[in-house]
Amino acid sequence: MVGQAPPFGRDEELAALLGFLDRVHALPGAFVIEGEAGAGKTTLFDAASAAALERGYRVLVCRPAESERTLSLAALRDLVEPVFDEVADELRPAARTALAVALLREEPGGAPSPEGVASGFLDVIRSLGARGSVLVGIDDAHWLDPESERVLSFAARRLREAPVAIMASARTGQPGRLIPALERGLGDARVHRLPVGPLSLGAIHRVIHDRLGVSLSRPLVQRIHEVAGGNPFFALEIARALGPEPSLRPGEPLPVPPRLEDVIEERLAELPERDRTLLPVVASMLRPTWRALHAFLGAAEAGRLLRQAERAGVLRLEGERIRFAHPLLAAHAYGRLTPSERKLLHARLAEASTDLEARARHLALAADGPDGSVARTLEAAARDAASRGAPTAAADLLETAAELTPGDLGEEKFRRLIGAARARFVSGESREAAERLLAILREPFAGSLRAEAMAVLGRISYYTDDHVAARRHYEGALAEPDIAPAVAREAHDGLAWLLSREDAPAAARHAREAVRLAGTTGDEGVVGEALATQGQVATLLAEAGAADLITRGLEVAAGRDHERVVQAPAFAQALTLVWTDDLQGALDVFEGLLSRAAERQD
Repeated sequence: MVGQAPPFGRDEELAALLGFLDRVHALPGAFVIEGEAGAGKTTLFDAASAAALERGYRVLVCRPAESERTLSLAALRDLVEPVFDEVADELRPAARTALAVALLREEPGGAPSPEGVASGFLDVIRSLGARGSVLVGIDDAHWLDPESERVLSFAARRLREAPVAIMASARTGQPGRLIPALERGLGDARVHRLPVGPLSLGAIHRVIHDRLGVSLSRPLVQRIHEVAGGNPFFALEIARALGPEPSLRPGEPLPVPPRLEDVIEERLAELPERDRTLLPVVASMLRPTWRALHAFLGAAEAGRLLRQAERAGVLRLEGERIRFAHPLLAAHAYGRLTPSERKLLHARLAEASTDLEARARHLALAADGPDGSVARTLEAAARDAASRGAPTAAADLLETAAELTPGDLGEEKFRRLIGAARARFVSGESREAAERLLAILREPFAGSLRAEAMAVLGRISYYTDDHVAARRHYEGALAEPDIAPAVAREAHDGLAWLLSREDAPAAARHAREAVRLAGTTGDEGVVGEALATQGQVATLLAEAGAADLITRGLEVAAGRDHERVVQAPAFAQALTLVWTDDLQGALDVFEGLLSRAAERQD
């Protein structure tokens, strides 16, 4: 990249990356750069990105940071925002809308659709790929937010023959979920791993000379190399600590502090004390941008402090984004704050934030204890995240909201915890959802909320083949006083499925009641599910009109999303096709459901 030093001592690694980029005929494929913190992964990543541009690739890059791990779809926005306007008219309408909502360009207008967002991203990549080669780069992939990780995994499985290269850097031993997903989606033969080991003595010498402008004696460089273990980041920090004219006497130890934090503190000391106030602000931001810093500090002060930090090599500005030169610097700047300083800073950042999710998370980090107002803001952010196709973020926000719910609002706390468990269930985290629901049910409360927890737990138990537990939870839910119609519908529908093979008449009674209750919810997706359930039970009983019930269910629920793929009326349709010996028809429907389940990682 322009302004970046070349990757000294990485000739073999760079040659491997360039060879990968040159083999356009072998795409799609992926290249994973792995190494410890400070090993030079980003330098190689940047060099390869620049080389891709020179070769005519369209380059989309995101650089997730630790602070963004909980911010839904943060990496996706970095990848797509620069090209969205260019390709928007070429996207399928539903996918374009889902992606626009995820990018915060449009307000949600319907049911959440995580696969719609993923399909939109895939459409973007395919549209760009139709014009030429595309490089999707993820630096520090171990910090990807879960929703962006899902979207990238979805796309990797469907690139077919598209000329798309995926390049990711990750810390050794911290691959996250993306790298295994790339191997599954593209196949091991198309995913190349590049370990980034220690630099040679000569390379360390060149790095120190180029970055710091000093020429050290070979014996001194050799000592630095040994102490740093060939890690260029550590070597540079040790060389900085020596100063421009080192005067070590023979046998005198290197001025290397025993703790890495002290080395980093020396690096930060290059900034005047009054200018270092910028660093914890940027480190505390979930998504540091020039616009956000401007709003927080004012244009003049933000510009002055940022220029100083850039000159010192601590921060860098990449378009709108502000990044630390190394993640360890960010962690250190944030870690130096006292708990009270962190709370105060997050409170100020919440006031300046225009993004609902970011404001909610800052308010939570600023809270001294239970706070009903903050809990309500978190719940609103969870609804917004769910509507944008980010159920994992919604679950995190609801769980935090529950933690901050005042003690005298017990029902509110349980409602949020159940909502969080349901969101985890939607995202495919059934085991985690079940654990949370069991913990909730150990608490002494009754009524519709307890019934809802049991109904959701019943569904999870049924899906995980624990039918005894499923029946116990469903029947327990129906036994609770003051049960809400929507919850009773869920329990009756679950029992209809559960009993359909062992007591079809009883299953039919539950199915009819589920249809009646579904009509009171005003949710066409739920009505469609209930009709399809009644139809599949009626098929087992050889009742006339069974097929019509399923057809009605499909029609009513058309275009609606469902919590899990097997709840869609098409699943009941596929089963009845098997029972009526239409195996090809069943296979076609099952393949469509399987494809959708893979899209959602369900």
